[in-house]
Formats: sequence, C-alpha cells, structure tokens
Amino acid sequence: EELCTSLKGVIAEPAGSPITPETIVVQSRSMQDWLSMELARRTGITANLSYPFPHTLIEQAYQSIEGIDSEDKWPGQGQLLWNLLEKIRSDLQNPEYKCIAEYLAGDEQGTRGYQLAQNIAGLFDKYSHFRPQMALEWDQDPKGEWQAKLWNSIISAAGITHPAIMAGRIKKALETGTIDLDKLPRRISLFGIPSLSPLYLDIFGMLSEHIEVHLFLLSPCREYWADIADLVQRKKVARQQQQNGE
Repeated sequence: EELCTSLKGVIAEPAGSPITPETIVVQSRSMQDWLSMELARRTGITANLSYPFPHTLIEQAYQSIEGIDSEDKWPGQGQLLWNLLEKIRSDLQNPEYKCIAEYLAGDEQGTRGYQLAQNIAGLFDKYSHFRPQMALEWDQDPKGEWQAKLWNSIISAAGITHPAIMAGRIKKALETGTIDLDKLPRRISLFGIPSLSPLYLDIFGMLSEHIEVHLFLLSPCREYWADIADLVQRKKVARQQQQNGE
C-alpha cells in the first residue's frame, strides 16, 4: 500500500500527452488487478493504464530500433518446447546426443521425450536471461557438452534473437541514436517486482538515461542489504571458524 501511494503521486502528473497511456510494469495479472482496484479506490477512477510484463517492454524497446522486423522476437519457453521436441525426435541417431538417446530408450509413448523437451526449454529460457554471456558464447562456438550443441542447432542456426542479443543491440542503438524513442513510453514504472534478471536490469538502466524509469520496490532500509548473511549462514561461518581455531 505504501508503494501504491508513491505510484499514485508519480502518475498524478502526466509524463506526456494526457491521452498517452501510463505504463506500469508488473510481473503478474493478479498484481495488475489489485493495483487497478487500489488506484480506483484512492482516486475514484482508473483508466488509460498499460500493464506490460518486463519481457514485453524489452521486446518493445528492441523493436523500436531502426530496421528491426516486428516479428523478430524471442519465442519463449512454449515455442522452444516444440522446436526441441522435433529436434530430439529427428536427431536421436546423432552421436552428439547419445546421452539423450540412452535416456529416451524405450519411450514408446513419447512421455519422457516431451518432459525432457519441456525441461530443456525451461533451462534455455533461463540461460537466455540469467547466463547471457554463455548464450553468446554458445552462438559462436558450440563446443563441449550436448546442451551447447542443441542450443546452437535450435536457436543460433535458426537465427532466433534471444535476450542477450537484444540487450547488445538496444545498447548500441541508444548510443548511436538509431532507436525511435517516440515508440517507447515517456515514463515506465516497475511496480512490486520481486526479482529481475541482471540482463533486464541493465536494459532498464540504459533506458533510464533517455526516458523516466521509476522503481517501486519493498526494501527494509535505504542501504544495500542483499549481501547480509542470514542466521543459518552466520552459524555456518561461526562453526568453520571454531574448527579452524579462529
């Protein structure tokens, strides 16, 4: 509720034209529903608000770059699942995927194949957001384990643009002025999002140099506290110090 009070104060003054939607980035539709009702309760009306998810706004920024096709986007976990399932089924004889073939031996119903593709799709989606440097390295040189080779054949060889590539292109476009800022909101408010990948934080940081970006986050204090050890960690360190005679 404290965050809502702060947000209400920010959006009270339009960032641009009064008819331009106010952009509030949320991580769930339940948060959108609660926030809409709470703002309506406090102000008497809620209208002309846009509630994109973080990835939607990142794609919007990417597609605001000159020359970028509107269909050029990260397919997400759902589409990756079916691409992976097709690849796994058609390429089991490839020696590079011997471990997959052994795992799927006797899978007559295809259940394990589907579950495996689903799990790999989830991992690849996470890699694209939380291991961007590794994803870029796999694009260029898929040596090593089967995951790198599978990534390269499904994503890199198909020319799919993943978030790590998007981030690099957005940064370059902002530096060179080849991004149409008029296609982006004048103001972005990230509301109540408990966590974002470092990649997304970097992109929002870059955007904040050109448009308004507000963060509405719950925090117990103004100082940085994420590296404070919890009780379990402190006890573990204390035991180790006692064992070492410190």
